[in-house]
Amino acid sequence: MLKKSIMKGAHLDPLDRFRLSLSTTGLLVATLFFATSLSPSLVPRPFMMQALLSGVALAAGYAVGVFLHWLWHFMELPELRDRVLLISKIIAWLLCVTVAIAFLVRASAWQNSVRELMNMAPVETARPFSVGLVAVLVFVFLLAIARLFLFIKRSVARHVDRVVPTRISLVIGALVALLLFWGVISGVLARFALNSFDASFQQLDLLIEDELDPPSDPRHSGSEASLLAWDDLGRQGRRFIAGTPSGEELARTSPGPVMEPIRIYAGLNSGESIEQRAALALAEMERVGAFERDY
Repeated sequence: MLKKSIMKGAHLDPLDRFRLSLSTTGLLVATLFFATSLSPSLVPRPFMMQALLSGVALAAGYAVGVFLHWLWHFMELPELRDRVLLISKIIAWLLCVTVAIAFLVRASAWQNSVRELMNMAPVETARPFSVGLVAVLVFVFLLAIARLFLFIKRSVARHVDRVVPTRISLVIGALVALLLFWGVISGVLARFALNSFDASFQQLDLLIEDELDPPSDPRHSGSEASLLAWDDLGRQGRRFIAGTPSGEELARTSPGPVMEPIRIYAGLNSGESIEQRAALALAEMERVGAFERDY
């Protein structure tokens, strides 16, 4: 009987194997976290930010669910078996899919309500399904990383267990896996995450408009004489420039003579890279004679 089950499992395709390897409790909690990540926000979320947030929420919820299932088993509480277990899994899968679709559909209305208050165009009709697809891909990616971590830990522990006690081998395996993953996370993944958030905030900076007028003083970024366009400064940049005090205002708090202040700002959308933005800021400082002043 056991041999027959093994032979039957050997003919499963990778997708079925992956599906059967998932924890039902983990999926239920993951769906709850996923639905929460789609709830209304104070500011509109760009597509990629929402997708990444939902994917991470899925992974975090799944981890919590797996831990709860492990805790249940550890406490030797009764578990479902055979036909009841199969029926409960089918119901759980249907519930997860239904809740996920329902919240994805509602997410568009929630986002549009916020965007309407900010006089922004509504999101695309296909956005919820795109968010769901990317979120699932992020979840699968994070799950694969977690399983790779466990595989490395167990492999190292299995080899070390030949010469040291079991508990020590488990600790060594975990430490080796942590060191390997720390090297990857601090390099490739950290850089990818920073670039993703940078791009998301860049899009958000473009979408959020304010009613501030460009400066008339040519010594300020965003003016007609400036090398930096007013719209590219972003919300924070426009506020920074608009809040420039005048020479008269500075003179009230300074015992000596003051010069008209210079305000230079290069926003995320002023250049494609940090180097380009830094070069523009330097050129802007040279244009207004910032290095010719006596301080």
